[in-house]
This record gives sequence, structure tokens and C-alpha cells, in this order.
Amino acid sequence: PGSFVHLGTTKELMEFITFGAADRIDSRTDLNERMQQRYQHFGRSIGLTRRANSFVSRLTPDCGNHGNIVLNSVLMPKCGSIGRRSVLEHCHIECDSGINIGDGCIVSGVRGSVKGGSFRVPSGMCLQLLPLRQSWKQSDPSLNDTTEVTPSFVCIYLRVEDGIKDLPANTLFGLNLQYVLQRYGLNEADLWDESIPSSKRMLWNAKINPVLSANGDGMELDYSFLDWIDCILKDCHSGGVRTDSGPDLNDTSPAMLGLKQWKDATRLSISQIRKCADSEAEARYRSSIPSKMFEERRLSEVTEILMNRKHESCNFDYVFDFVSSSFFSKGAAYICWDVVRNALQALDTVASQALTKGHFDIVGRSFLTMASLISDTVSKGGSSDADGMENVDKRKIKESMKESIAGLQAPQISQDAINFIISIRNLLLASHGGSSNIKMTVECCDFLERAASAMTERCVSGNTNAKKPSMLVRTSPIPIGATATASAPARIDLAGGWSDTPPISFEHGGAVACLAVLVDGKRPLRAQCRMVKGSSGIKLRTESRSLSDETLLASTEVTMHTLGDLADYCNPMADCALLKCALIQLGMVPLDSIVEDDTSSIQLHLNTFCQTDLDDVGLEITSQSFLPTGSGMGSSSILGGCIISAIAKCVGIELTGMGDTPTEQVEINDSNSLIHAVLMVEQLLTTGGGWQDNIGGLVGGLKLGSSDAHVLPLQTKVQRFELPPQLIDELNQRLILAFSGKPRLAKNILQNVLRRWARRSSDIMSTVDGLVKGALEAITCFKAGDLDSLGLVMSRYWQLKIAMAGTQSGVEPASVRSLLGLLSSTGYIVGGTLCGAGGGGFLAMLASKGKTLSDIEAIVERCNADELACRVLDGNTMGLDSFSWHMCTISEDGLVVEVLAA
Repeated sequence: PGSFVHLGTTKELMEFITFGAADRIDSRTDLNERMQQRYQHFGRSIGLTRRANSFVSRLTPDCGNHGNIVLNSVLMPKCGSIGRRSVLEHCHIECDSGINIGDGCIVSGVRGSVKGGSFRVPSGMCLQLLPLRQSWKQSDPSLNDTTEVTPSFVCIYLRVEDGIKDLPANTLFGLNLQYVLQRYGLNEADLWDESIPSSKRMLWNAKINPVLSANGDGMELDYSFLDWIDCILKDCHSGGVRTDSGPDLNDTSPAMLGLKQWKDATRLSISQIRKCADSEAEARYRSSIPSKMFEERRLSEVTEILMNRKHESCNFDYVFDFVSSSFFSKGAAYICWDVVRNALQALDTVASQALTKGHFDIVGRSFLTMASLISDTVSKGGSSDADGMENVDKRKIKESMKESIAGLQAPQISQDAINFIISIRNLLLASHGGSSNIKMTVECCDFLERAASAMTERCVSGNTNAKKPSMLVRTSPIPIGATATASAPARIDLAGGWSDTPPISFEHGGAVACLAVLVDGKRPLRAQCRMVKGSSGIKLRTESRSLSDETLLASTEVTMHTLGDLADYCNPMADCALLKCALIQLGMVPLDSIVEDDTSSIQLHLNTFCQTDLDDVGLEITSQSFLPTGSGMGSSSILGGCIISAIAKCVGIELTGMGDTPTEQVEINDSNSLIHAVLMVEQLLTTGGGWQDNIGGLVGGLKLGSSDAHVLPLQTKVQRFELPPQLIDELNQRLILAFSGKPRLAKNILQNVLRRWARRSSDIMSTVDGLVKGALEAITCFKAGDLDSLGLVMSRYWQLKIAMAGTQSGVEPASVRSLLGLLSSTGYIVGGTLCGAGGGGFLAMLASKGKTLSDIEAIVERCNADELACRVLDGNTMGLDSFSWHMCTISEDGLVVEVLAA
């Protein structure tokens, strides 16, 4: 049987469209549940949706809550919003100003550019623009019969609930008719011809709809006549109804100018519009609205941004608008729509073309952009809790993921490697019938980020990820039983951090100013390596020791006898993973020969690595950190340098930068450079660190590290600056370290930063620019001997770090905020910053001149003791008792490598 719905009023039409495209009952409306269900059933039967043949950009996202409808339209204002349960149809609006559509509106046929300010339709209004025939004045004897040369349109503007054929007319724009006339000095003769008797006067035959003429080739239309109507609506809604007898004739406000424009315009009644409207022209216009063209244009813009390495955002807001406005299915937003698929295919094309040209940085950015697109699409549309993987062999797909990433790490990448990545992504997205869900999205985005990381590795290293034996420069190993030791200071980053992190460092270019420092007079990062006769295999050991008395706090040990024992090298949480990566980077075992569960003996590889023919020689490697876990002082990277140096010295591998005599210019781009090797170890470990940690501790004193944009493989320059003895003495007195008691979570913050960087928002771009500028300013301060200005640079740097990670990232613990606030406001410090990524770890501060570590400890202790001085923050005290205090002195020596006899 057929269905029938009668729509007799504008309000009923609006309710049918908005509720017919809804997916749930809305209890916030006065339309009863039975009628809502009827409209929904009918709407689904005819395919009614919230978005159809439309391109909506630069508007505040709907987020699925407002239920507004956009049909057959292109909306590209500078900014704006569409209110709850409003309908826009057959509109084509491009303007440099904003559009703001209130709740419960119907807007139809608006086209061309908007003259003057923003385009605004108050809640509850209906606006329709229709073209008039060129000979429209001939259709009514009361109108001049001259033929129009420029296109003309009539603008119907009423309240949705206005009774068009109510007799007599009592309302206009939803307000009392007599009040409207009195408020603006109008009379009924301004609305009706004298030939229409009072008993027949209704909005149907009232001349209230002005004719607009298009100006210029851009179809510019002037809607400023709406201002007087908006003004009277605001008066009534705000309770400010005027009771005077008419308008102020001296008033030159936009409202009065709009009234004059309205009065001076030729105005038509709806009954006249029926005869004058050009229905054929309107049909042609509606069929020509180029929503598909705008989608293609946007994708072309995205392609150009990526292929030309522009630091601009890839804007997919039209995709998010579509998804957030579309049906949910048990909470799941479908990601298989054409608009999403088209966007992904455009990114696929970019990745493939970039790979053909060898532009691996562009391939990596394309993968990150895909991940952002998918993540944002699901977050805008909602997600289900379904597992999402029940239709695929989980083990097989994980094996395929691993194989596809390995294909990106191969010396030569085939075009099939990109297609393989794409096929796995599409399989993940289609694994739950095409609907998005939390687990599937996380799995897919993580996979694409790993693919991007593989491209970053290649941009850092070139075509090789780890040394091969033929690439090593060999020297004589130390005697069996002797121990090679390596030790290094920690580092404080003064300004510029994050700009050193790939891919930022080679996409934008980076600069970091940093200092090598002793903590409580100690070189806190150390490693030892020795060959042991009468043993076999490799014994790895990591130790965490107390900074104060060097007692052992914790340790882990791993003994490796098979190649499979190396397989978890890329898991940062695996025991001794850093040591395993160091061995791989130094070429002990080819990377492509490491397979999980491989029981092949490691001894033959070990003998070759150690340059010995003895069958009973083992290798023992120990790393020691005297800094707390998550110190933020570059401990992992610097420790990596110590481990590599100790191993290389022990087995006879020559690397530049292993405790060499300091020079002003430090060469680190040589493939045999220690610092380059550490950077590669971090890529193997998948922690994705930058180069500042390596140079910060492995090279002594004050340094400025820098890298240029779009120079691949990554090229980094390090310049050392000699400091005058008196400046070093002042620094040693004024530099203060405080451990927050909370370890920082660098990888979590790193992931967040790289995701934000991939989006290239204007805020992120200005932040990175500020980071690089700050590093240069820090060096300038040292050259001028101006430590007070250096403190200000450090404080600005800390704010830039917070901006880089996002204020909601947890990068600034409450206790750190409290301590910096206390010491700054009382004049005890001139600046400070959390070391490294933030989130915890060590806080580096520069004391005010004349203040000492003892002074600062004393005021903090007084604050802890005085309950009145301790502000309450988030329901807790300031948390200042969690800090431990440490001396910090400049280390002119970086890495030191020594050999201890057996």
C-alpha cells in the first residue's frame, strides 16, 4: 500500500524534512512521537537524508546534535553556523563574511555573493530567493512593463509560522501586524493596493517581498534590507518593545537604512510572484549547483598542499560535516560513503605519485593525513563498541601489517608496497560491514602511523636502516676480559625542542639550544661492554641506580642465544630493547634476518662481530642510569650513545664523535657518526626521538643544533659555543634542577605532537616558528651574557611546549604549574621549563641573581608548612612536597670513553 503525508503549511514542510531525515525520536520538540515516527518512516522510504548533493565547508560542525538539513547546496562562507532543525536547500553561497542561520529556519535558493556584512537569518524565519523572468513587469498591469537587462530576484521573507492566507492578516514576521506598522511608521497602504478591500487583505497579497537586482558578474546581491526586520525581532525577543508612535527620522542605523531600502524597492506579493517567477531558470540553476566540482576542487587543493610540501592544513571539513550530519547505526558512523572514500583515494594517489618520485617525506605525510582523516571522521560521527574484526582472520591481518611495514623498510620500495598498505587499510575499514568502531579505528590509525614512521626512518637514514658488516670501519678490539666504559652528562634543552623531532626537523627545519650538565656533580649515564672467555651468547643488563649513593634500585637481564631473542627490539617496553637496537645498528645481525621464534644460534654472528675465532666467547653489555625513569633530560638517547660507544670500543668499530676532542663544528651526518647511529637506534626502537637529546649530552657545553627543511636524508649541524669562565660560574650558581616526582610519558606526548603537526593548523605552525626563533634568541642571550633574558626565553619555551602538545595533553602537571607560579611571583626565579617533552621529569629553572638553591628550597618548605600559603588546586594542595632538589653544573666534556684492564 502507498503512503501519504499532507503538508499544508511551511511549518509542516520543515517538520517533515527535519524529522523525516532523523534517526531517533526527539523529546525536545512539541511534535508528538507518533507523527515523528510517521515522518521518519516516510522519509526513509524516499531516501531523505540530512545531506544530499551538498558541499558544506567552514561552518561550525553539526556533530549530529542539531539535525539541520542541507540539500543540493554549496556553502563556503568565511565562517558561520546552521541552527537546530533548520533546512537549507538549493543554495550556493560563497562569501568572505559569515553566515549564521538560526534554529528552525528554511532558507531556499540563496545564491551569488553577499554584499556587505554577514548573512544572517534569525531563528524561526523562512527566506526564499526566486529568479524573475526578464519580462516580469509585463505580467502585472500595476508594474512598469519595461524589460529588465540585469537578472532580478524576489526575496520572500516571512516567519515559518506566519499564516499566509489568514484573514484578516494579523501577523507579519511572527509579530503583531499593527505593532510592526507602528514601530516603523508604516501603514497598510505600504503593504496592500487600495483595490484590495480590508476584508481580503492577507500576507498572500501583501507587497512585502522586495525585488533584488544582481550587481556585476559575480551575482552580488544586497540583503541589507533584512536589517530592519532583524532589529524589530531582536527588540521583541529581548523584551525591549518600543511603544512610541513611530521611528526616529534622524536615525541612521543599519536598521533604518534597511527599512528605507525595503520601502524604496519594488515589492511583490506572493500571488504576483506566481506569475513573475522564472521556473525554468530556477530549474536550470538547481540542476547546475556544482557540489561535486567543489569536492574535486578541494581534493585538488589537498593534493597540491601535499605534493608541494606546503605548510597548510588539508581541509576535510566538508567530509566531517557530511559524516556528523548522517545516520548513525547503533552508534556507528559509516565510513564507506563516497565522500570519505574519495578523500582517501586522493591521498592514495598522492602517496603513489610521491613514492614514484622518491619523495618519502610526502608519502609519510600522506599516511599521517589518512590517519587523521579516519580518526576525525569517526570522532565527528560517533563510534560503536563492537570489536570490528570478527569478519577477518586477526592473525593473518597482523602478519600482513608486519609484512607491509617491512616492505616500506626494504632498500628499494616497490609500488606494490603502497598498494599493500592501502589494501590492509581498506580491509580494516570494511571489517565491520563498513561501520566505524573504536577498536577498528585505533587499529587502522595505528597501522597508518607505523607506515608513516617507516617513511620517517627512511628520511632520517636514507635507504638503509642499520649497518651491514661491509659498511663498518673496523679497528682492533680491546683484549678479552677488559671493559670498555662510556659515560656522559645529561642535557637541559633551553629552547627549540620539538623542532628537532622527525618529521618536523626535515619538513619545517629545526633549531635547539641545549646545555650538557652534571647532576649533583655526577655524569649520570653510563655503559660498559666486555668480551668474556668461557662463555657464549650475549648477556644484556640494565640498571637503575640512586643518584645520591649509587645503590642499585632495579635491574633487568636478558641472555640471548638465538636470533629470535632479538625479535622484540622494536618494542620500547621489552627488556633491554635499547641494547638490542644498538647491536642491530652496529651490524651484528642484518635487520632482515631477525624473525620471531627463529631458533638459529646467534654465536656465529657474535664471533664475526667480536672479530674472534674462539668458540667460547660471550659478550656482556650493561647500561646504568642514575636519573629517575622519565627524567626528561635525554637519558634514553644519551644512554643509547653510551651503549653504542662502549660496544663499538669493545669489538673494534670506529665511530666519529666517541669522546673526540671538542671542536666548534661537530660533524654528525657521516654514516659513521655516533650521533647519527643514536638517531637510527631511536628509529629502530620506534620511540621516534629527535637529535637534540643526542647532541645535548654527547657533545659538551653549550650547543646550537639545527637541521634544514626538505634536505633528505636528514642533515643536522651542531655548533659549540665556548663560554667565558665567569659566565659558567654564574650559570653553575643560578641553574636549579627539581625533580617533579612524576616521570614524563614522552612517547604518548610525542604521538600527540606528531598528530597535531600532521594537521598543520596555523596555531601549530606559529608555535614551531616560535620554537626555532627561541633557540636563536637563547644563543644571543649567552653571547651577551644576559642570563635574565635567558630566563624569559626559557619561560616562553615552556609555554610553546604546552601549546605544541595541547593544553589537555597532561604536559603540565599541576604541581609544576604551582611551583613555577610561586617562584616567579615571589621573584626567586627569572624563568624555567620542564626538560624534554614535559608531563613530568626534571624542572630546570634559572634563579634570580643573588638567589641560591638553598633560598629556593627554603621558600618552598615554608609554603609547604604554611597551610594558608598553600593554594588549593583541583581539590588538592599545590603538591610542592613531591619535588626533590638537585645541583646543576655545566659539563664542558661530553661523552668520555675509557678502557679498564681486566
